[in-house]
Amino acid sequence: MSNPSKNKLGQKYGQDFKAQVLQKVRSGQSVSQIASELGISEGVIYQWQGKQGSEVTQKISDLEKENAQLRN
Repeated sequence: MSNPSKNKLGQKYGQDFKAQVLQKVRSGQSVSQIASELGISEGVIYQWQGKQGSEVTQKISDLEKENAQLRN
C-alpha cells in the first residue's frame, strides 16, 4: 500500500489510500490491527466507514426516487 500524501485540498489521505484501508476492513482485518499497521488512528478509519455508508445510503435514495419517477 502506498504511503499517504497530502493533496491539494489539504487532506492527509487520498481516496485510493482510504479505499485500500476500507477494503482491508471488509476482508475481515480488525480496525485496530490495520490502524497499528499503517500508523493511523482507529477513529479515522471509523469516520471513513461512516462517510462511505452515508454515501451509499444517498445513492440508494437517489435510485429509489428515480425508479419512482420512471414508474409514473
